[in-house]
Amino acid sequence: MSTEICIVLLEGTFTLIAALLTAWFALFFYHKQKEYELVKQRYLDGSVDVIASEIDDSLGVFNHNWARCLNVLKKYRDMEQDFDIKDLDIGFIDYEARHFHQIAHYRLHALTGSLCYWHMYQKIMAFVTNNIAIMQHEIPDTIKTKLTSEAIEADHQIIVEDAFKLLRKIQKKSHEFAHFSEELHTIAAILEQEKLSVKKVKDFKEKDEIKNSINNINTRYKEYLADSNDEYA
Repeated sequence: MSTEICIVLLEGTFTLIAALLTAWFALFFYHKQKEYELVKQRYLDGSVDVIASEIDDSLGVFNHNWARCLNVLKKYRDMEQDFDIKDLDIGFIDYEARHFHQIAHYRLHALTGSLCYWHMYQKIMAFVTNNIAIMQHEIPDTIKTKLTSEAIEADHQIIVEDAFKLLRKIQKKSHEFAHFSEELHTIAAILEQEKLSVKKVKDFKEKDEIKNSINNINTRYKEYLADSNDEYA
């Protein structure tokens, strides 16, 4: 009888231990999954995606205003004095770089160990801001001044040709920044696929893909980064 009781007690003990182990593993993996999600939220959703989205949106506004300015120039070229001056003030998208996303960039720096992303972001934002001002204000204001006063002596054809040259130049330059967006999307893809713990964040920069990304930026955008005092690798 006592033997049977012992067996029952042992079976109960093993069942309890199994249940406790199952609960412990479930809780352990639950917390690990939550940790992965936290890291992903912080460094993907709250960093890389924020920066990439800002650049893509800014270049989108740039491209829209470039196309609008081109259409205005074509109309002015073809119509000259019959050109409707009101066209100079419509169709453009106002742009102002208000957010520098310092927290997002701090996290990206912690993730990659490099400041090259931050400095290129600033270069791109400055490029977009300055050239949208040219396309939305300077070129239209020149046309308006030509049509409404005697202040500009240059022939309207010369004005148009010079503006076309400038638009082609800045469009070509804007295409260079597509590679920077690709580098950010590469980092985002790695973060999407990898289960990264808080402790492993510091080792993320040792990945070959990250080292290659930093090298690509330092090489491709050397002229943009040349005026900085620090090394980005």
